[in-house]
This record gives sequence, structure tokens and C-alpha cells, in this order.
Amino acid sequence: MKTDRKQTHIIAHHEGGHAVAAILLRRPFKTVNIIGNEQWGGLIAYKAMPKKIRELDHSDARVIQIIERNIIVTFAGGIAQRRYAPDSPWRRDMGHCYVLTPALYYSDQVIGPNRISRPFADSDLAHIDDYLAYMGKHCGVARAYRASLRARTEELVEAHWPEIQRVARALLKQKTMREDEVRRVMFPSRTLREAERPQSKQREQAQ
Repeated sequence: MKTDRKQTHIIAHHEGGHAVAAILLRRPFKTVNIIGNEQWGGLIAYKAMPKKIRELDHSDARVIQIIERNIIVTFAGGIAQRRYAPDSPWRRDMGHCYVLTPALYYSDQVIGPNRISRPFADSDLAHIDDYLAYMGKHCGVARAYRASLRARTEELVEAHWPEIQRVARALLKQKTMREDEVRRVMFPSRTLREAERPQSKQREQAQ
């Protein structure tokens, strides 16, 4: 997919939003990139959840917490994008991700035979709806729950906007970044252990 300079910057902030939220909420990922191809402009490749988590019942409090964090991480891309470019839509050609059926959400979301691919803009929002359906939330309850999680995501993006901007700038230079590289950009003058301490408050908000 061909993109101009403005579009590339928008994609970098979208992917940067996902990556920063993922680190703050401990959603492991392999890489995030803005390389793109004929179908999408950027991609974040998440790691599989531990087997002990995948085997838990979906009504388990730990699973619900993980799903809520995943929803916030998913929201963070579009919200960061709109924070950077308010008039930009979550366009069909903005990027791409791989979405698994609800029963497989804790398997690898990029590698595996049981994957369903969707256009990025649709998949962000559809992924959230699928998560909510998996949790048994429908109609009015789902709308209220989604609105609550979106509000929390907006607070996260606003509170960590400088980090998102740094990651977006780094993506524009490097095109692809590993999780540890994103961490170093987010916290350039601190050790990994020191960088994780302020995250405890954000994780509590996601519980």
C-alpha cells in the first residue's frame, strides 16, 4: 500500500499507541512495524498468552482482566491516531491485524492455522466487539462497557502521549521495532526495573 508522508506519520502514531499501551498493560508483543504492503500500512504482532492462562475459563477474573487490557490496547491505536490527526478516519487501508475466534484468543495472533484476517480499521473495532461477546456482554451492556473502556484508554493515551510520540518518531526511522526497543524509547534514561514501577498504577486502573 502506497502512503504519503502524512499518512505514514498517522500510521506511526496508530501503531505507537498500540505498542505503548501494550507495554504499560503487559500485553507481550514480538514486533511493531509501519512497513506495510499492498494491504496494510502497519502491524503489531502479539505473543501468545501462557498456556496456564489459555486453559482458564473465560469467566475467571484473571481472564476478564486480560481481556479488558486487550480491549484497551486495541482501542489505543485509533485513539492515538485521532489524538495526532483528529480528522483521520480508522480507514480500511490503514493497516492490518490477525484476529482469532474467541476460543483461540490466547493463542498466537499472528502465526497459526486458525487465524482470520480482517482489514485493520474494521478489525480494531470488530476485535473489541468479539471480545465483549466472548465475555457475554451484548447490546446496551456491551455499549456501556465499551464506552467505559474507551474512556480509560483515552486517559491512558493522554497521560502517555509523550511516550507515544517518541515511539512514533522511532518507528518512522526504524520501520520495525521489537518490544525491548520500544521500552527503551519510552523510558530512555531509566532501567527496565525502574520503568516498570509507574505501570502499577495504570494496571490497577485496568482491573
